[in-house]
Amino acid sequence: MDGTSPDISVVMVSYGSSAHVQTAVAALLAQTEVSLEIIVVDNASPDHDADNLTGLPINLVRSEKNLGYGLGINLGAQKASGKYLCVLNPDVIPPPDCLAAWLREARKITSTGQKLGCLAPRLTMLNGNPQKSVYAFMTPLNYWSQHSVAAGALKWIRKRWRGAAPPPTSIPRPVDWVMGAAMLFPREAFEAVSGFSPGYFLYAEDMDICRRLKDAGFPTWFTPEVTLPHALGESSPEPRDVSVERLYRGLLTFLHQHYTPLRSIPIRACMVADMVLRIILVAGPAAVLRKEKDFQRLRGYRRVLQLVMSNGSKLKPE
Repeated sequence: MDGTSPDISVVMVSYGSSAHVQTAVAALLAQTEVSLEIIVVDNASPDHDADNLTGLPINLVRSEKNLGYGLGINLGAQKASGKYLCVLNPDVIPPPDCLAAWLREARKITSTGQKLGCLAPRLTMLNGNPQKSVYAFMTPLNYWSQHSVAAGALKWIRKRWRGAAPPPTSIPRPVDWVMGAAMLFPREAFEAVSGFSPGYFLYAEDMDICRRLKDAGFPTWFTPEVTLPHALGESSPEPRDVSVERLYRGLLTFLHQHYTPLRSIPIRACMVADMVLRIILVAGPAAVLRKEKDFQRLRGYRRVLQLVMSNGSKLKPE
């Protein structure tokens, strides 16, 4: 750097994912049309995994404990000096010069006088098939299509139907919220909402920040003009019961923070019905096949039921 601020500060959080980080950093270093700084926060990875990153041209920030995803990003953002903050999962692989295109799209929006809180690209699987990354805030109806056992079935169908339909428009458009795997924030917008919320450890922190940005007058946008491949779920493997509980803990925290009790009741009822249905569907195979993955799922679904029925009393951050 020559003393001037970079165009973009890229912040990644790693937990045992140094191999993915190395690949992502190599792709970032190949970006030639935009000035970057790369900040990687190691979230107290086991087995000295962070030592694999010490030779890279990055600002490596070591956390003494696993802060979770959002607070890990916040820690990295404290070290950032760029005009824009780019949040990337380690398993997102930026194609050549895509960050420059991403930045141009952001500047196009703000140049017309419109507010921008976050700009998300189109995500694809590594095989090029579209990946669902744009969502609406929860309602009883879209809970079933986005978060329930039915959503899993729809995802299975999309994968075998060579991806979802293309976006309805080819120009950037405001959306409710986007997957946190790839987000570009103007620095002022990120700081206006104090970054990611401490109420989330992993999952739903992306939905929450988009909601808080919207409430602060900074809408989230999606652009299909920028495409990034994403190896979905490969950067942070964990037991199924843990991931299930964390996901629904995040969703319930979002309801508790942003919805009135009356408005949240029908969505919570959907969660109860969904968990009961999941338990029924998994209990039979678990009893017959005795697979540990099925038992993990059952444990996770039971914990979620307890969380839903606790009416917020068990939603303290991990």
